[in-house]
Amino acid sequence: MKILEEKEDKILIDCTFCKGKGLDPFGIMSYLSKCYACNGEKNKWVKKPIKKCPCCKGTGVSLGTSRNYCIVCHGMGVVAISENAIVCPKCKGVGIDASKCYCMKCKGTGMYSD
Repeated sequence: MKILEEKEDKILIDCTFCKGKGLDPFGIMSYLSKCYACNGEKNKWVKKPIKKCPCCKGTGVSLGTSRNYCIVCHGMGVVAISENAIVCPKCKGVGIDASKCYCMKCKGTGMYSD
């Protein structure tokens, strides 16, 4: 994750899925196709505080596939967490439940807040 700019409540980071290039990293439609995680913008604002996405382990790529962006972090490799969040009691902070799908209680972030 490369931080490009920081404001009081958010951080601008390079898109992890396309590595900040703005193009589909797999060239599925065409090698000129926009990245569908950042919509070709190359970066995105993420609300603070953040942590590495436990579901994709910061890669931005979906669990179990190699060509879709992570549904938890939307391809950014990081997730925003609440200031008062605690480690998710269901998945123990890993973001993935026993069935190898993302944890529904914490929505795959590994952190939970009421």
